[in-house]
Amino acid sequence: MSDLETLAESSTYWGLVERYADAAPDAVVAVDDRGDVATAAELLARAKRLAQAFVARGIGPGDCVSWVLPSTVDTIVLTAALARLGVVQNPIVPIYGEREIAFVTAQAQARLLVTPGVFRGIDFTAIGRRVAADVGFDVVELAELLDAPASTGTALPPPPTDPDAVRWLFYTSGTTSDPKGARHSDRTVIAGGLSMLSVGMGHGWRFGTVAPFAHIGGPAMTALALTGGPILHLISVFNPVTTCDQLRDWGVEAVAGVGAVVTAILERQMASDRPEFPSVRVMLAGGGPKLPALAARLRDRLGCTLVSAYGLTECPNCTVGALTDPPEALALGEGCPRRGVDLKIVDADGRPVPQGTEGEVRVRGRQLFHGYVDAALDADALDADGYFCTGDVGYLAPEGHLVITGRLKEIVIRNGENISVREVEDLLLQHPDLIDATVVGTPDPVTGERVCAVVVPRDGHDLDLASLRRFCEERNLMRQKIPERLEIVSELPRNAMGKAMKPDVRAMLAARAEEGS
Repeated sequence: MSDLETLAESSTYWGLVERYADAAPDAVVAVDDRGDVATAAELLARAKRLAQAFVARGIGPGDCVSWVLPSTVDTIVLTAALARLGVVQNPIVPIYGEREIAFVTAQAQARLLVTPGVFRGIDFTAIGRRVAADVGFDVVELAELLDAPASTGTALPPPPTDPDAVRWLFYTSGTTSDPKGARHSDRTVIAGGLSMLSVGMGHGWRFGTVAPFAHIGGPAMTALALTGGPILHLISVFNPVTTCDQLRDWGVEAVAGVGAVVTAILERQMASDRPEFPSVRVMLAGGGPKLPALAARLRDRLGCTLVSAYGLTECPNCTVGALTDPPEALALGEGCPRRGVDLKIVDADGRPVPQGTEGEVRVRGRQLFHGYVDAALDADALDADGYFCTGDVGYLAPEGHLVITGRLKEIVIRNGENISVREVEDLLLQHPDLIDATVVGTPDPVTGERVCAVVVPRDGHDLDLASLRRFCEERNLMRQKIPERLEIVSELPRNAMGKAMKPDVRAMLAARAEEGS
């Protein structure tokens, strides 16, 4: 571990910015797809100037500032500026609509909402002003703050010194209910970033990321970059063509994103007779279904390793794969618990189960959150030993890797037997004629529920239930888990983190059934 990494264990987020600027002022921290570049010294200077613009608007320590912004260098500058002021910042992912933004800003008690203006055709400033009329806060576009005249006479308050003070409110995706606000400190965010050291990316690696920066992974990976880790290369909007072009032109050595990003890169390479991404050595996937067969294809066609990480907004990057792990372990699992993370698998009564036995995954560690904004949710979230109850189902493989098989609330109950859908989804995604798939339970008068595969075929490929069942049988899937219903769609509803939105899938199937009745 480097000296900077050791200091990071007890540092504030702003402390990382200052120390890196002092230790390596010319080191590049981040680049974005708009052509903006920030070195450590430039990040420090730009953040101080932006902090003065916030002070001029009456923002100071302890105030809550919500922001809904794309993945750009300017957004990193904003996080550093707010960290300098000791502000409680509330990142909001741009996939949120007006209802969610209203809920989040009200619960977080925001004093100010920072927007990008219009992004991806959505006028977030107009949304913010409508919400502000009811909730009561100010709205400002980031460009206005950045263009404000430098006010060198504006005094900044002393920088924050307590790494354990709650200064981040990250909200879950809220696909089935109101979003949950997870309270984090600088220490927990930084710990989540340092867990990624286990991957094995070297100093100065060019790290392309397509995930929304407002998710906890954005600030966490910035913390890693500020310890002399990889250089962040930010993509603000994913597009299968332009994103691949940008990642190729940057010469990235590592790429992080959901399954769609990995698939797009592989498809580009398979359509070419020359190396399209000669620098890529590792691809990090998380947030979506596992793609076991993809690991071998990436290794064969691109010469790179597929590595997974597992984490949640409440406890990011709990387990992380490493480039040195056996290929079969990387293809199957989500990596081992890293950097002080404790993990256990428990049965329905909360008792630990033997290794290899399936149960609920529970975690705790330095990156564990400080509870929810709505404290009433804490009692069900943590067990008596302080472990977070993830709601994910999985088991620990012999080499220590975590294998996720499903969600407690995403099971199919067939003839009284619980079926985790993750295993079925992983198998379907190996089918050569499919580009995407998910599995849900649909009502059945005899069995209670039956396994329904909802799939997106490749262009020009036909698929029927009989052939899909044969595919599963030939790969020894348990008979009761083999899909009994097949629905073909042009696209699956997934959120920006790559998770299939099961309520939307079920609603789509219900609408189809109603149309057919």
